[in-house]
Amino acid sequence: MVGPLERPDRPTLPPMDRDQLQTQMVPPQSRDGYPLRRGDGVMPGPPETEVGYGRDWANVSNTPFREYKHWVHEGGISTPLIAHWPKGIKGRNRWFRTPSHLIDLMATCVDLGKAAYPGEKDGNKIIPMEGISLRPAFDGRDLVRDKPIYFEHEGNRAVRDGKWKLVAKGVGGKWELYDMEKDRTEMHDLTGEHPEVVSKMATQYEQWANERGVVPFGSWNRNKKKRKAGTSKKTAFELKADASLPAEDSPAIANRVFEVTARVSGLPAEGVIAAQGGSSLGWSLYTEGNRLNFVTRNHGRIQRASATLPKGAGHTLQARVLKDGIVLLAAGKTLAGIDCAPFITDHPIDGLQVGRDEGGLVGDYRSENRFTGLVEMVRIRLR
Repeated sequence: MVGPLERPDRPTLPPMDRDQLQTQMVPPQSRDGYPLRRGDGVMPGPPETEVGYGRDWANVSNTPFREYKHWVHEGGISTPLIAHWPKGIKGRNRWFRTPSHLIDLMATCVDLGKAAYPGEKDGNKIIPMEGISLRPAFDGRDLVRDKPIYFEHEGNRAVRDGKWKLVAKGVGGKWELYDMEKDRTEMHDLTGEHPEVVSKMATQYEQWANERGVVPFGSWNRNKKKRKAGTSKKTAFELKADASLPAEDSPAIANRVFEVTARVSGLPAEGVIAAQGGSSLGWSLYTEGNRLNFVTRNHGRIQRASATLPKGAGHTLQARVLKDGIVLLAAGKTLAGIDCAPFITDHPIDGLQVGRDEGGLVGDYRSENRFTGLVEMVRIRLR
């Protein structure tokens, strides 16, 4: 059984008497986010709701580890595992600091259940089980692993083999090497001191990734990407309130100068006026706290222009993405500009929405961030 761990102190368990629980069931508990309630009218506060507080605070919350959820540095992958089995665990109330992985839960279940892992299902071959049983730890013994642990999430990669960890950000990111016994906070990159270790572990990762079909990044979605490669040839779009375009029909903004003009009413108002793409690639025009904001993301890297909306700013708001910066305007008057490299170098996987941001979020806001005023029209022009 796999179920939600709604509260760490109140695990969700099936109805069983105490004797059954102690002898027949091993409920390991870990988490990667709670079940959440979202949508209009849901106020933050109760345990089933969330508050998105941005990347900077996410990083601080994982101190001393680096990064946060999504990355495969320690701050993004480390979480405790609590195992409860009073009659089966001899090494009770102990911390085992040997690294394990989610894949070990399957191996543990097969071991404890004295089951045989299948080789195929309905004529289809099944990937061999990769994890190891955690039962030795239940008996107070160390875990012995005969091959590395591998990680991949949205192009972020890592290999853990004994004391060594090889890790990289993104598909094109450089490998970093850390001695996890001395430097679990990943502060001292040892790639220059141990090139032979880097070469060996990088080769191991590439072999594993090829076997598991995770390279090149997105290869499992190749047909969908081919379909989206033929993006719209239009250079001008005029969209009405609540419009939505799939990725293949959205503006082809990759490596392009473009401008977004919106006619809105009901100011002051907050939320997304228009957005295209998601947390890796895209842009968003939105208001927050009487400020006009325009954000671009290029493979996760964010550029932001922001300006206070003056009184009587009018109903026409605009953002221009130039070769060397971003400019914000209201009623034809320049509010602010920043010098940066704002180009989005690939076409976003997510589509375009007016009045909200669906799917992956471009900005550091919570949920779809619907505009509380009225978006009458959005015009996008490409150069």
